[in-house]
Amino acid sequence: MAVQHLSPEMDLISAIRIDKELPVPLHVQIRQNLQELVNRKGLKVGQRVATEMGICNHLKVSITPVRQAVDGLVRDGLVERRRAKGIFVVNRSKKQTRTKTLAFLVLAVSHNFFGDMVHGAELAARTSGYQLVISNTDYKTQEEFTNLKKLGESELSALLIYPSALTSTEHRLLEYRYKGIPVVLVDRTFSNDDYDSVCNNNLAIGHDATEYLIGLGHKQITYVTHGASNLDPGIHRQLGFEQVMATHGLEPQVEFVSCSRADDNLTDLEGFKAHVERFVNNSGPLPTAMFAVNDTIAIELCRVLGVLGIRVPEDVSVLGVADLDIGQYLYRPLTTIAQHTFDMGREAVRLAIDRIEGRIKYNERRRIIIPHELVVRETCAPPRDVKPG
Repeated sequence: MAVQHLSPEMDLISAIRIDKELPVPLHVQIRQNLQELVNRKGLKVGQRVATEMGICNHLKVSITPVRQAVDGLVRDGLVERRRAKGIFVVNRSKKQTRTKTLAFLVLAVSHNFFGDMVHGAELAARTSGYQLVISNTDYKTQEEFTNLKKLGESELSALLIYPSALTSTEHRLLEYRYKGIPVVLVDRTFSNDDYDSVCNNNLAIGHDATEYLIGLGHKQITYVTHGASNLDPGIHRQLGFEQVMATHGLEPQVEFVSCSRADDNLTDLEGFKAHVERFVNNSGPLPTAMFAVNDTIAIELCRVLGVLGIRVPEDVSVLGVADLDIGQYLYRPLTTIAQHTFDMGREAVRLAIDRIEGRIKYNERRRIIIPHELVVRETCAPPRDVKPG
């Protein structure tokens, strides 16, 4: 039996794969595949990649999506068309039309949590020859939508985003997918895993915080969170807390406190104080430890408990998540779980650039987990009825 050998060009074309069932337009899928071929196969300047009709015949699609895909790569300076000859690799050092610009959409760049994240992202972008544009939403969902629309109309290479609301934001990110602009989620994930992401293992954070408190001898532990914790970090931290409590045969208690803005920023401090007062006065015996969804809640807990005459950690231990700078300068420095947000921002940019430059396959989705770390300071101690050691 004769063995059929594919020509090098046919071998390249055969590597192009699309899925007509995906909600992603065909031209975006084809473009990503071609970009991958050019960047990953070590093609030489001047080498022919394929003809547009050859791609059409292989994929069994019309010329329109193929032409759209090639148009985009020509604008990016990756390939050029030669009349009646096909698509050829060009010298990108001489022909680069697309700006090397990344955008990072965050909730509040003035917040220590996001400031460190942006610092890591900016350093990684600059080191790799990219410009980073920061867009601040001030915790306002409508502002986020407005900024997403404006950024989507610019010549972006990729978008990094710390979304304020998962469901509504995910819908608006579809426009970026349609345009073939890579998106990286930071400290957030969507349930369908359609986007690259960089985050902590929040389930493990919940586990480790709770195990630490139980290890000190605590049995009455309350997880303190807020309404914005329908976002997945809060959900998974709470789940980790509940799993560990159940494993040890302990009853998990969850308390929701008022929060007038999204995520970890409290503006209604008097409302928060009133809620904690009601919780302390009406819920029966005070827990011996409180695990807060983040450092902002933990710091306010310490303040309000002090106003109420409840000592931390003598009467109640308090543990947070984030390792905000202010936590180490409290009268009793805060015990917390460090999220390493500088590393989160840095790795998000590296992931975006890997996607832009074709080092990640089109159908592959990457999730980078940033290790967390327990930082033991002074707001946690064994309960009064347990002697150390």
